[in-house]
Amino acid sequence: MKKSVPFAAIVLIALIIAVINIDPPLVLFALFVSYGLSGYAVYAYRKATGVQTSVISTSTDEPDEKGLHN
Repeated sequence: MKKSVPFAAIVLIALIIAVINIDPPLVLFALFVSYGLSGYAVYAYRKATGVQTSVISTSTDEPDEKGLHN
């Protein structure tokens, strides 16, 4: 509790609270929907760029797959 907080962080928190107070049900719903859809966006981006899309490997047949099967 002795560390100082940057002024920009305090302004950002106040701005977030102010935006939520405009119309709480609508703003919170929009935030939750955008968070939910962000998972699909990250998945699509990873698929498009060729990056591995699964964090946990479910296949034990491939020796080069890294996941829980080390």
